[in-house]
Amino acid sequence: MAIKDILVLTDLVNTDMPASEAAVDLAVRLDSHVTAVSLAVEPVLPSLMIAPVPDTAISELRERAEKEAEAAASRFVAIAERSNARYETRILSSLAGGIIDAFVPQVRLTDLIVISQEHDDKPEPHRTEIIEAALFSSGRPVVLVPSVGQKTITGKRMTIAWDGSRTAVRAVHSALPLLSLASHVDVAMVDAASAKTREDGADLARYLARHDLDVEIHHLQKNGSIAETLLTFAADKDSGCMVMGGYGHSRMREFILGGVTRDALRNATVPVLLAH
Repeated sequence: MAIKDILVLTDLVNTDMPASEAAVDLAVRLDSHVTAVSLAVEPVLPSLMIAPVPDTAISELRERAEKEAEAAASRFVAIAERSNARYETRILSSLAGGIIDAFVPQVRLTDLIVISQEHDDKPEPHRTEIIEAALFSSGRPVVLVPSVGQKTITGKRMTIAWDGSRTAVRAVHSALPLLSLASHVDVAMVDAASAKTREDGADLARYLARHDLDVEIHHLQKNGSIAETLLTFAADKDSGCMVMGGYGHSRMREFILGGVTRDALRNATVPVLLAH
């Protein structure tokens, strides 16, 4: 399916706006519409505070959150208009504890979600929880954009992290419109010792070749963690994007990330498309 609708979460603190840059660039190249969502998170005050907080102070905090969201939306508009992209903006207001419930319905009716990685020096409100909710609760693929470094999905090479699993299959199908932008696709398999795993990789290469993609299979020996091995390979190949399954499950309201997914989210140096 073609990607015709992209949704991006704007950055409130990181004014470099890596996710917005990547989303607008993709929208132009894919002739898609892009919607920017900016969060205005109202403060949740501790219930055990001894002295009541004046209403004026609460109003000031709410007003500040709204202004930060509007400023982020304005920065997105400047990026979109500079690129002549088709776009709209939304301000999403919610109590901090309910921001996930407010955000998830916004992202279910889109083709692709774009979010920037958490920045160690410029943390965004509820960024980790929002990434996890987008991945596990939206039913949509998510592109995680590095908070520093590469901001766009280039059309040179792309990497698929392949282990033959259901989530990896879903990620590949979700990524086909992006893979079509690449001149070469590298299929990376870490410690693929079994004949069955190697056969699955060959089947994937044949499948992608039928989509007119130039494919090469690579069998990698693990050096460090699996995520580190894959990310190092993608960087060495000058890959414009890495495609991988997003592993994890939810227990009540808590999202439990798989180790490879968690490491990729934390350490990605190239854009990563994840699907669950």
